[in-house]
Parts: sequence; C-alpha cells; structure tokens
Amino acid sequence: METTENAISYADLVFPPEGVALVLGNEEIGVDTKVLAAADGVIEIPCFGAKNSLNVCSAASIVIYEALRQWNSLNNSTLPSE
Repeated sequence: METTENAISYADLVFPPEGVALVLGNEEIGVDTKVLAAADGVIEIPCFGAKNSLNVCSAASIVIYEALRQWNSLNNSTLPSE
C-alpha cells in the first residue's frame, strides 16, 4: 500500500479469492521503489485534509478488513481457498 500516481483505492480493488500479499511501507519513507516496481499493483487509502497517510497499523487494519469482507470471511473462520 502506497500513495503513488498509479495507485487505486483499496475500495475499488476486487481482492482475488486465492489471496494477496500486502506490502506496507514505513510511515515516513513508504515502500521502496524497487518493491513497488515488482508489485502486481498498488493500492492506497484515500485521505482527505492535510495528512496523506495513516499509521501503518491503522492502514493494515482497514485493508485487511476489506479483503475479509469481500471473501465473506468476517463471520466465520474460513480463509480464501489455497
């Protein structure tokens, strides 16, 4: 997750049922550009106001919740098929 020109909102991403790997960057310097270049895609959490980033723990919670919501895994203990 990183704020870049090519990033899409996490809410617009359809999380694939086979799972995803989330790469979370340092709150000050973000994700290394080499890692971003190797990624299949980049998502961001839209922020409004003076700040353009969230605490990494808060950001992870928001995006993981959305993935679990899409996978219908919030009310049971099953994860996406492997």
